[in-house]
Amino acid sequence: MVAIHEFPPREQGKEPRKAFLPVEARDSDERADLQLLRARLLDAAGTKSQDALRAAKQAYEARFPDEHEAIETLFGVVNFLDTQKTIEELRARDGRAPQELWHSLTEYNFTLTHFVETNGENRIFLDSFWRLFEDIGERWGGRGGVETVKKLHAGTVVQAGVSHAFKRAFYENVKSSLPDEDMRRATDLWVEGRPVQIKGAKRDKPEFIEVDTMTYPATVVRDGNQELLFTAHRDEKLDWLSLNVKRYSERIGRGMKAYFVVVPYRMVDWVTGEPTEELIEYFRAHAPVGSVSEKRREAA
Repeated sequence: MVAIHEFPPREQGKEPRKAFLPVEARDSDERADLQLLRARLLDAAGTKSQDALRAAKQAYEARFPDEHEAIETLFGVVNFLDTQKTIEELRARDGRAPQELWHSLTEYNFTLTHFVETNGENRIFLDSFWRLFEDIGERWGGRGGVETVKKLHAGTVVQAGVSHAFKRAFYENVKSSLPDEDMRRATDLWVEGRPVQIKGAKRDKPEFIEVDTMTYPATVVRDGNQELLFTAHRDEKLDWLSLNVKRYSERIGRGMKAYFVVVPYRMVDWVTGEPTEELIEYFRAHAPVGSVSEKRREAA
């Protein structure tokens, strides 16, 4: 898979972007041509033939030489599904899977999230993209494939929404974690130099938890001025974040805090990842001291 930093930037001032999916086509001939490309991709996903996938990808690249990221993201989901299946089989047989396989999954998560974050203004395109995304999952593995890509879809739009919400809540330094950071330290974002782990949930209100210490067998966290105790039964991701924060703090020789953010699915647009004003306001109200420019907060 191509690392996201290797995608050449799109040049500004050139001719308008060509229609990439059938829904964007301007006439029937163009739509028919794009439908043939789409069918070729789906057939290749269904057969799982590497030769067919390679040929389909080359056809897309020949037609759209400027759409490196979109093509890599579309075809990357097939590799994601293959890799996840391999990991599940190895864990069932050996109890573990090689780190390079986990790295492949997190690399694709990174690519997909960046793709959604930078294409949010084109709702029609993203809506059609997600539909094709599910079609690929269905062709690849039936109902199981669809369930897997739906979970990936959910995690992606929630992370994109949280990233946008932090920025609009006047945080000045928000960046996505590199794949190794996500894999090794349970980190989705870095906000003002602090790691953030994100979880989407079917709930009414968000939760913004500060994590600064680890005591086995439970995690001690602070929510405002209140100290709370969570066991691993509360949320495995929270304990994993706490443990990795502790290890990272020991490695750099100083203590650090992290954030565990639980976001209701209803507060994020399911197509673009656009956060609701309610979520943005929640982040503004719960901003940790010293992490947001006071001038920018006062200007809100």
